[in-house]
Amino acid sequence: DYTYNSDKKTFSFTIDGVSMTYPVTAGQLKSTGYTYMSQASQPHSQALMTSYANSKSGTKVALTITLSDTSQDDIKCSEMQVNFSDNTEFLGLNKKSDVSKVKSVFSSADKEDITDFNENTKTGSIVYSIETLKITVSMKNGAVSSVTIK
Repeated sequence: DYTYNSDKKTFSFTIDGVSMTYPVTAGQLKSTGYTYMSQASQPHSQALMTSYANSKSGTKVALTITLSDTSQDDIKCSEMQVNFSDNTEFLGLNKKSDVSKVKSVFSSADKEDITDFNENTKTGSIVYSIETLKITVSMKNGAVSSVTIK
């Protein structure tokens, strides 16, 4: 449930039934019902990681944004992490999605890296490259726990 437009360099996806295009802004999340949770400074990179939650689905999204004079709600993120709850739907994945589902969702990716994934415990991360994007799917005991887009 995503499309990458090579010409426009846009990555469009659906999260909990709402269509968005990466990179997203805090304003976009807030307009779809997410509420502010917390913020952490990342001094090494002059960036902030701001977390939001969707009370209906329980989904938590953390956006990393660069510090600037622009309103934080309007800055496009440099990284987006989605932490899955029982009701999260993101990129066609949910908390019950297994490795084969993940591989089928990203079957058209340019590259798959399973170096940090343990087949026996079905725990770790699988990294997919789509043009300039890196999508990391973290799994725990065979089920998706979070996805990071960078």
